[in-house]
Amino acid sequence: MPGTASGCPHGDKPSFRRCKCPKWIYRDRERISAKTRSWEKAEAFAKRLDEGDPFEDVIPNDDRVTIASAVDSYLDNAVAGGGGGETQNKKIRTFRGPISAKIAETKEKNAKHSPALLVWSTGRGLKHIEEITLAHMVQWRATWVGTSITRSKRQGMVCGFFYFCIRMGWIVVNSMMGVGSITIKTPPTGYFPRKSLQRSLQKSNRILIAGGRSPIASG
Repeated sequence: MPGTASGCPHGDKPSFRRCKCPKWIYRDRERISAKTRSWEKAEAFAKRLDEGDPFEDVIPNDDRVTIASAVDSYLDNAVAGGGGGETQNKKIRTFRGPISAKIAETKEKNAKHSPALLVWSTGRGLKHIEEITLAHMVQWRATWVGTSITRSKRQGMVCGFFYFCIRMGWIVVNSMMGVGSITIKTPPTGYFPRKSLQRSLQKSNRILIAGGRSPIASG
């Protein structure tokens, strides 16, 4: 019998047919991916298995969305929405990778860089967007470099990417939401050394005198 994926909003109704989550076949205490989000296709797959057809002969075509395809769609949509320039370049570097061979060569020589989502996930055997979990995002974020502000902005961009995937119906859970926020560390407010303060006050006095106003006394 087909069933829905974990994390599904209809998880309490495993036989809910209108759900768009990835479908699984449960038989003999085994869970087999139906490689589809269609209940009808999963049901046909299960029926052929029950009829004794060899598993190799009934493996359905995989209609799941790949990470590469999701990234391409997200970047294309950003351009269509008016995005461009350095903001778009940041998205490309975050999700797809270096935007030129020259940059790629430079990054290979410099180990301190943040790997793109597509590059990082491919290196870990992840192919489909629905395979990315919270644990993966925790591991990926741990590889990011840069200031706390830079990493925080990057995380916000990644959250937006997963929300885009949810709106497209490819996933049901934003895997980045449970990672936790990044604490932004700002340097302490500086202060004027006494001599610098006196010079600033003297300059202000000269400006006020030139304007016909009483100067500020400096001590």
